[in-house]
Amino acid sequence: MTDEEINAKLASLPEPEFLNPDWPDYAALGFGDEDVEHLLDLTADFYLNFDQNDEESAASIHAWRALALRGDLELLPEFLSLLMETDDIEDDWFVEDFPRLVSYMGMPALPNLLDALELHSDYQCVTSGILEALPKLSQDPAEQKVIKEALAKLLINEDISREGKGMAVNGLIEMNDKDHHEQIKEAYQTNKVDLTIAGDLEEVEISLGIRTKRSNPKPDFFALETKLSVQERRDTLGEFPADASAESQMQYFLSLYEQDSSINRIDTLDGFLLSASLCRIPLSKVAHFVWDLSGEARDIARLFETKKEFEKWHSLLRTLYSRTEESLREGEYQPTLLVWPDADESLDPETPFLTPWVEGFMQGEMVFNENPTKEELFEIARLTETVFEVEGEGTRLLEDAEDNPMYQFMGYIVKRHAEDRFSKESPGKAGKGKIDRNAPCPCGSGQKYKKCCLN
Repeated sequence: MTDEEINAKLASLPEPEFLNPDWPDYAALGFGDEDVEHLLDLTADFYLNFDQNDEESAASIHAWRALALRGDLELLPEFLSLLMETDDIEDDWFVEDFPRLVSYMGMPALPNLLDALELHSDYQCVTSGILEALPKLSQDPAEQKVIKEALAKLLINEDISREGKGMAVNGLIEMNDKDHHEQIKEAYQTNKVDLTIAGDLEEVEISLGIRTKRSNPKPDFFALETKLSVQERRDTLGEFPADASAESQMQYFLSLYEQDSSINRIDTLDGFLLSASLCRIPLSKVAHFVWDLSGEARDIARLFETKKEFEKWHSLLRTLYSRTEESLREGEYQPTLLVWPDADESLDPETPFLTPWVEGFMQGEMVFNENPTKEELFEIARLTETVFEVEGEGTRLLEDAEDNPMYQFMGYIVKRHAEDRFSKESPGKAGKGKIDRNAPCPCGSGQKYKKCCLN
């Protein structure tokens, strides 16, 4: 078929409905091997073409569904690539379809899915998509036994997150697997499972028919999960590094109290603080955004288990922010990670350092820079893309060099913005007159504003 004929056939189908299990008869459209390339292009357009209209989006959805009916294992890498894209955009169409799409491939897809799960476990959509797909790969009892074994092994896999283990338990419940009750029990007793997925052990046992009712009152699983997840991280991180640098101590808190929308790396925070400094954002506002990039109001002090920990974290943030402001005023700014004495011991040496820093700066620009010029946006985007591209190829931009895109990025940002943003007004003071000096500090510390974030 020609591309136009394929488009016409897809356009003739009814508009797809979200979560509707009744799909059109794609097999009747008569697509052949020669049509796969164009169907893949239409599928990719769903995430690559941000200007899609409703008709084009419908064509993309129909395209990936028509492809899935082929049951072709060679399409799995394409589907996994699209699944990863969903971590960056707010759209659930492909995530919801993925388990069914993969089910047509059957058991041959199992090894590939398990490999992808381990390789891309940091992608939430990949984890959820694959774990929801596994129980649907086969209805054959012998093959289901293999799937159950695979799900049970995930419960002791340290690379799988609490949420991932919760989804693995959900899969075992879906397959009514009582044979791995002991493995499930062990995972719960060692505090490895997210309680918000399938509930606690008693809820799981009821779902599996192992018990008929609870022995203890049903808790608030979301509140309990918050407490238990912090405890698991504390067990992993160990004692607070009291003798370490401010950067290492901050990394401890970022890791310990990590939220879905928080900054969780010191190098990302470092770039974020530079943007905040250039925009003269008060510390109280910066503190809120560190833990919630969406900007929703919250009492961030309540995230911490003790007031002492919150005060220590707030003091560290003040120190790091002040250093950023001071180095900008003196014209000597450089990313903290380049001068951080124990950075090599605190971050994975295999991970390029500067990409997270640039991502932090860009997050700050999206949050704090309200009126960027078109020229500014274009140049920052160009330099950012260059840094990502170079480090994506394995080159680490830690050494000063004439053609180093990271230093070009730094030079553009600091030289263009630091002088006019700091010449007439001290950094960090803009907008503070709106808060009464004796009012409670908006950061949630419980202290008066004049004794907390005012200075």
